[in-house]
Amino acid sequence: MTKGRGKNKISPDELASQFMDYFQNNRLEVPIGKVKWLKTIQRWFPSLAERLLKNS
Repeated sequence: MTKGRGKNKISPDELASQFMDYFQNNRLEVPIGKVKWLKTIQRWFPSLAERLLKNS
């Protein structure tokens, strides 16, 4: 999924760690990495979040 993306990636270990934190607390949504910021932006500035996703 991240082939060709030289930076701003998280390691598989970091992904697993973040996932397990939420999974062990029975959370159904697991915001990994920068998705945490995107969810906050989407809550307060929905049009900005839409533009960020559209241009990605």
